[in-house]
Amino acid sequence: MLFVRACLLLSLMLVLPMLSHASQKVLVSVHPLALLVKSAWPQLDVTSLVPANQSPHDFSLKPSDMRKVKQADTVIWLGPEIEPFLVKLMSQKASQIQLSHSVEEETHQHSDHDHHEPHLWLQPDIIVPLLSMVQKTMNLAAPTAFLQEYNKWLITSEQEFSGLKDRGFISYHDAFHPWVEYFGLKQLDVVTHNPEKPVGTRHVVEV
Repeated sequence: MLFVRACLLLSLMLVLPMLSHASQKVLVSVHPLALLVKSAWPQLDVTSLVPANQSPHDFSLKPSDMRKVKQADTVIWLGPEIEPFLVKLMSQKASQIQLSHSVEEETHQHSDHDHHEPHLWLQPDIIVPLLSMVQKTMNLAAPTAFLQEYNKWLITSEQEFSGLKDRGFISYHDAFHPWVEYFGLKQLDVVTHNPEKPVGTRHVVEV
């Protein structure tokens, strides 16, 4: 009987933290990062502040967005340099994770990283320290299954891109330079360096 009670107690000790984390409302500033966090910890209630079909470059907060920030248990955002529209709200938010700052601390030995990079999720060697910081801050279990799949994807991608290094490409704006550097790709040009400004037809044709 004592053994059965001990097993039940141990089970509760293991299950209750999972239930606690599952009830946490996590608000992530941009959709790609929300997908990343949700993929790493499927048990979390993760939503994105900026909708998937809207660009964060011209995003402005609505009253409903402000309520989401206030109601979230934890807010994960890129930081004041990248998302200035959140600065005032986040100054009053106790539970938050600034990814640009966190990644800088986590990878302080790598001085070649641009910690004001707005597309952190496109930096292949940043994903692991980024998730590690979220894990430590929120006291989550290690996302072992996701990291295994991510490492497999990295190996496969390196193999696939190895045969494309001499084939140049053009992107709409300069979001893919982390991939260019990591995988050794050949980016010929970008249509615009500032996606907040409209691009004329003449310029597109010239590119």
